[in-house]
This record gives sequence, C-alpha cells and structure tokens, in this order.
Amino acid sequence: MNKNCLYVHPEQIVLPGLNYGLIGGCMGVCGKQVFISGSLKKIDDGEKINSLLKNLGYHVVKLDSTPLFDGGGLLFLG
Repeated sequence: MNKNCLYVHPEQIVLPGLNYGLIGGCMGVCGKQVFISGSLKKIDDGEKINSLLKNLGYHVVKLDSTPLFDGGGLLFLG
C-alpha cells in the first residue's frame, strides 16, 4: 500500500512560548480545501508541502501572509 508523507522541519513554525510548532497545528481541511494559518512561502519546505497537497487534489487557501502559526489546528463548524 502506498502512502504519501512528507517530513516538515518544525523550526520555522511559530508557537508562542515554545521553540517551535508543528505543521498540523497550522492547517485545517474542509472538503478538498486545505486552509493554512500563514504562508508556505515563509518556510523552506513550503513548496514541497504545496506540491504534495496539489498532487493529492487539494486547493491550498492561505489565510495570512505571516510565518506559519501553530494555533492547534483549524476547526470548521456548520
């Protein structure tokens, strides 16, 4: 069974009070859209993440142009 995965270096992800955050805390999925709190252009692995998501059929929605912010994830209600 093939699985798609990508290691993302956490050092460039902001999590106040800690040295770094994690990529999962910056994202949320709704349908075929991945919402990201921050800009993938602000981290070294950004293009790899963007390419993987697009190859999997997701549309990437950047919520801000700041560095990636680990807010614990994004939750969609409704």
